[in-house]
Amino acid sequence: MLKTTKIIIQNNIISSICQNHIYVKRSIIFIIN
Repeated sequence: MLKTTKIIIQNNIISSICQNHIYVKRSIIFIIN
């Protein structure tokens, strides 16, 4: 039980980091344009 919650939390962190990265990339592209 604890192991699965840990994995879920890690996945949430990873996905949020990826979303932030995509957001930053879009912002940079927007600034360049």
